Amino acid sequence: MFAAENGLKGDPRLQGISEAIRVVPHFPKPGIMFQDITTLLLDHKAFKDTVDIFVDRYRNMGISVVAGVEARGFMFGPSIALAIGAKFVPLRKPRKLPGEVISEAYVLEYGTDCLEMHVGAVQPGERALIIDDLVATGGTLSAAIRLLERVGAEVAECACVIGLPEVKKLKHRMHNSKPFLTCLALLGRACGREGVCGWRVCLQGKFCVMCIWSTFPFIFKIHHCSTAQALPCTLLFLFSPTTLLFCILYWKWTLGIEMLFSQMPTFQGQCRLNGKPLYILVEPRKIDNCC
Repeated sequence: MFAAENGLKGDPRLQGISEAIRVVPHFPKPGIMFQDITTLLLDHKAFKDTVDIFVDRYRNMGISVVAGVEARGFMFGPSIALAIGAKFVPLRKPRKLPGEVISEAYVLEYGTDCLEMHVGAVQPGERALIIDDLVATGGTLSAAIRLLERVGAEVAECACVIGLPEVKKLKHRMHNSKPFLTCLALLGRACGREGVCGWRVCLQGKFCVMCIWSTFPFIFKIHHCSTAQALPCTLLFLFSPTTLLFCILYWKWTLGIEMLFSQMPTFQGQCRLNGKPLYILVEPRKIDNCC
């Protein structure tokens, strides 16, 4: 959920935080509007307001672990952990931690990456908060959730300073388009594409799902198509008896009926990632404040 929709609507601190973030166009590659939080860190009041909002939210939630995602999660995580009386655990990229580690890989747009954590840093049953600066597709945060859950921690929430508009759009689609998107979510889970809501759905600002069964049962390929192609391709896949049969067998065989229904998407207007609440302070800044 966005902070403005959860009791902070009209809070001047949010506007100050947003205005403190600089936009650097075409970095690190053409077409990317980079949200630079280093300017927020230079603004003492905006930086303090950012930490204070998170602290106010998590102070009484029984959080014992604040896990920061490399690298910008390290800028906010320690301050939050210190204020709420929790320990800070860094989730780092490969070969950065000196001790024995546990790893979790995740898929990027082009290739893969990995998060690592020291073995023994988090104990079973501890309640954890995951903090990062920005959420886009949710892939990194999803890997962080899986990593902590593998050691028995309970992830209470994920928190980010900035959330791309696609997060909000997907939330509204889930809220307003229940029947169609529910079917896409269920089929998307079998396809293996992980989306912002924690369901593996290929939605990038529009209904853009085209799944083709290939070579071996339960292995699917995902192809992105134009808006004009998306609906007929999706309906063709959606109503294929063979596809539905394989999806049902896949769920029953690998997920189990209990897990399937426990992870059904909810339509409460709340952003969720892998079933965990997602709390976001502001949307990205536009190009108008770029220097």
